[in-house]
Amino acid sequence: MSELSDKIFRNVSTPKYFLEVRGASHLSFNNQFAENRWSGLLSGTEKQFEVIRKYSIAFLEKYVSGIKDSGHVLEQRDPMLTCYIAEPVP
Repeated sequence: MSELSDKIFRNVSTPKYFLEVRGASHLSFNNQFAENRWSGLLSGTEKQFEVIRKYSIAFLEKYVSGIKDSGHVLEQRDPMLTCYIAEPVP
């Protein structure tokens, strides 16, 4: 985790999760099917998108919709993650 990321993470209230996806960059979160050709070329792989989707959906279902994390996604560290820090609601 970079110094800036660490500072931001420390100052955000819980629940909070920090994930770094192997081989991904900020641009990896772009839609690979975007109309802009460069966006598509700079976007992440399907494996990276799957990890992003899996954790995003689990977080939103648990903390926004109130649905239990039936797959226990947020309790596990996916092999595609190089860094995973979880601070759920106490």
